[in-house]
Amino acid sequence: MLKKFTCTALAVLIMISGMICVSATSKADFSLENAKEYFTLMNGCSRTALKNYNDEDTVDAIVYCGLDLSSPKIMFYLSMFYIANDIDTEKITADPAYCTQIIGNLNAYLEKKGIVNGKSDEFFSNYKNEISQNKLRFSTVGAYTFKAKKTVVQKMLDDGNTDFVIVGTGFMLKECDVNADGKINDNDVKTVQNLSADIIKTECSDEEKFVLYSADLDDNGKININDATALQQKMTA
Repeated sequence: MLKKFTCTALAVLIMISGMICVSATSKADFSLENAKEYFTLMNGCSRTALKNYNDEDTVDAIVYCGLDLSSPKIMFYLSMFYIANDIDTEKITADPAYCTQIIGNLNAYLEKKGIVNGKSDEFFSNYKNEISQNKLRFSTVGAYTFKAKKTVVQKMLDDGNTDFVIVGTGFMLKECDVNADGKINDNDVKTVQNLSADIIKTECSDEEKFVLYSADLDDNGKININDATALQQKMTA
C-alpha cells in the first residue's frame, strides 16, 4: 500500500492521464506545464532534503519515469482510462489503498495495450543492483518505491530518465519547510534569515525554485527579512 505522501506525488500522473478530457468536462486548471513545474519543485525539495542525510545513509525513495506524453497513442489510452474509471483525484491524495489500486490498474491497462516505457525500463536496468527493499514497481507507468543510499538517489536526480524523485518517509511540499526535513521550526526561520534577497534568479535551479516556493511567504518573488518575520508570526499564531 502506498503511503499518503506517495499518493500526493503519484496523483499528478493520474491527473496528467486525464488532462485531455478534463478541460472538456470540468473547470480543473491543469496542464502539462503545471505538472512539469510541480516535478521541478519536488526535485528541488529532494535535493534539499538529501542534505539532511549522510552519504552512506539509506533513504526511502520514489521515482517517476513518465511516459512520452507527446505520443497521440499514449495520450489516447491515458484519457480513455481516466474516463472509463471515473478517477476521484481528491480520494487519490487521501486514500493510499485507492491510489495503489488505481496506479496498479493503470499499469495493467497500459501493458495490455502494448505500451512500453523505455525510460522506465532503462532506469530500472541501471539501478536494480543499487536498490534495496524494492517495494512497488509499476514499470509501464514508470513509478517505483524503494530504499537506496543517498549517493544513489543523488545520481537518480540527475538521470535523464527520471521526471521526479522523492526522498524521505514524511515528504510533502510544505510552505515554510525550507530545509525539507518535514518540520517547520526555528531552523527554517534561521535559513530564511540567512538567504540573500536575490538568491532566486530568472533562470534558477530546481533547488532554488523550491526555496522560493517554501520561503517566499509574501509572494513577491524575493526572499528577505519580511518572509522571516512572517514565518515567525505563523509559528506563534
